[in-house]
Amino acid sequence: VGLWAASLPRTVAASDKDLSGVYTCDGRTLEGKPYTGLVEIQKTEGTYHMRWTFPHSAFRPVGIGIVDHGTLTVAYLIGDERGNPIAGLGVYAIKGKTLRGKWSFFGSGQVLIETLERQPAGTTVPDPTPSTSPHNHDDPEDRITA
Repeated sequence: VGLWAASLPRTVAASDKDLSGVYTCDGRTLEGKPYTGLVEIQKTEGTYHMRWTFPHSAFRPVGIGIVDHGTLTVAYLIGDERGNPIAGLGVYAIKGKTLRGKWSFFGSGQVLIETLERQPAGTTVPDPTPSTSPHNHDDPEDRITA
């Protein structure tokens, strides 16, 4: 029995996988409008730093998450139209290269759906377009670094 068990391939638990990479994200806004964007995920010791990028948008949410029992739970911040920070929460089931999540933010009262799909290694996120946002997105401390 011991030799047979030793010859079986090891199944890697979802919490053992490194989720670092670039993902596409798809979901719907509070108003029901579809949105798409990119999400950078970077492992930092036992946590994951995340940054969402949406084309033609000043919104650049950033978050920190942990993995437990096949689920990535993320606390994030996003600025409103005036640049005021709003806290949010996302909970994603890890299914291979796909993260299927539910998210909400302070004051909304709604739970929305978002799907992240991992892109091939080497995929990069373009620099954000200059915006009228009061946040300086070119600040080196405001970027995910390797």
